Amino acid sequence: MTALARGKSQEALVSVDDQLASLERRIVRIVQADAHFERQIGVLDRQIDEERKRLDELETSLQGEATGQMLSAHVERFRQMLNDVGIEARPLPDLVEVSDPGCHSACKVDPISGGIGVQN
Repeated sequence: MTALARGKSQEALVSVDDQLASLERRIVRIVQADAHFERQIGVLDRQIDEERKRLDELETSLQGEATGQMLSAHVERFRQMLNDVGIEARPLPDLVEVSDPGCHSACKVDPISGGIGVQN
């Protein structure tokens, strides 16, 4: 650096120093932006992983549709927990509960006949 400074005027050296300071500020901003983008990439990667998991659950659910066993992953896990402690549980995917408190009815589609039964 000293060799480069020889023969240069003080004004020229100040100009070079100002340019170096400007470059340093730009580099700092780039490094800070890079860290920001790395954090954003991490957030997006986690979102992608969550969406892939959700897609896998939906695909599993759709595969079960063919057999009449279209159950969510939560229901399958609950069923497995019951099974693990010796409680046999059969899913009723065709059961529908009506939430109207004035009605308190439940409808069930018979998988064999396709008929609907209403119970008060």
